[in-house]
Amino acid sequence: MPVGSGSAEVTVTSPSGTSNALTISYGAEGCIDPQACNFDGSAVCDGGGCLYEDAVGVCDGDCPADADGDGVCDNVDDCIGAVDACGICNGPG
Repeated sequence: MPVGSGSAEVTVTSPSGTSNALTISYGAEGCIDPQACNFDGSAVCDGGGCLYEDAVGVCDGDCPADADGDGVCDNVDDCIGAVDACGICNGPG
C-alpha cells in the first residue's frame, strides 16, 4: 500500500474480457472516534488505538470512579463525599 493518503484506481479484467474499475482509498491510521481523547482528525483509517478519559479526566487513565466529583479517584480518596467544618467526612457540621 502506498505511503501517505489518497486513492488509486485499479481495473480488473476477467478472462472473458469484462473489465471492472475499483477505487481504493488509503490513508493514515489513527483514532477516528471524536469522543476519544486522542482523536486524530487527519486519520482516514481506524488504527484501533482510541483512548478515553477516565473518571477524573485523565486520557487513558486508570480511575474507574469519582463518586463525589472532587477530582480524586475513589480508590485513593480519604473521603468519598464532603468534609464538614469539623474535619469529619460526611459529618453533620
